[in-house]
Amino acid sequence: NNFLDSGGSTADQITQDKNFNLKLEGQESGSQVTYLVSIDDGKTWQETTVTQKDLADGIYQFKALVTDVAGNISETSVQKVVVDTTAPQAGELTLAALADTGISATDQITQDKTFDLKISGQEVNSQIIYW
Repeated sequence: NNFLDSGGSTADQITQDKNFNLKLEGQESGSQVTYLVSIDDGKTWQETTVTQKDLADGIYQFKALVTDVAGNISETSVQKVVVDTTAPQAGELTLAALADTGISATDQITQDKTFDLKISGQEVNSQIIYW
């Protein structure tokens, strides 16, 4: 498997990887594997190939149907993958609880060392790093 999980966790299945291969292990020798994909939260499924190429941003669900040599069919559990290659909305950074002691009340020059930085309008669940 060449899938690169690049989200906040190496196990969250959030990725910028738009090209990867599906892989199934442990099936009976001689079994036929059919891969399926859903882009509507599992309401409908379409057959797909092992190779996933140039996927658009979105939420994908994958599963496989395994047919053994006797014709018995079993279904794997669903594996969700979120492809996200779009930079998050940054939001707006403002100063709060600031006593502006400069010449102008709006120049944001101050001797106040205890103000707060506030951010609003950023993408939900995005990570914010101040420096």
